[in-house]
Amino acid sequence: SPLMFRVGVVLIGFGGGFFSVGTLTSAMGLEERGFTGMALGAWGAVQASCMGLAIAIGGALRDWVSALGVHGLLGEAMNYSSSGYATVYGLELVLLFAGLVVIGPLVRNRSASSQSEVGKFGLAEFPG
Repeated sequence: SPLMFRVGVVLIGFGGGFFSVGTLTSAMGLEERGFTGMALGAWGAVQASCMGLAIAIGGALRDWVSALGVHGLLGEAMNYSSSGYATVYGLELVLLFAGLVVIGPLVRNRSASSQSEVGKFGLAEFPG
């Protein structure tokens, strides 16, 4: 249904936004020997490369599946031009859940003694 699709798109968008902000904040917290700028640069390069690659692969997959669907090569159920969008959307959901499964063990609670002290945010120009 259109409502379910819209809710899914909003939730995926918020999840992607939270992930981006979380990884950026984590990269800003890397203060090992003054290489914070290097960490932020690497974060930006990885983020931009992955987004570009994902958009290119998603677009190519959508075009390919839509072409096969329009020509009737995927069967009666996928005989629409929108079948490419549905395939890419479904693949995105599967990869999102796979990412959550992989990230799960990495974000387990650590003991208080092993956690590093979180300092200031690192932006001297901000008041407060």
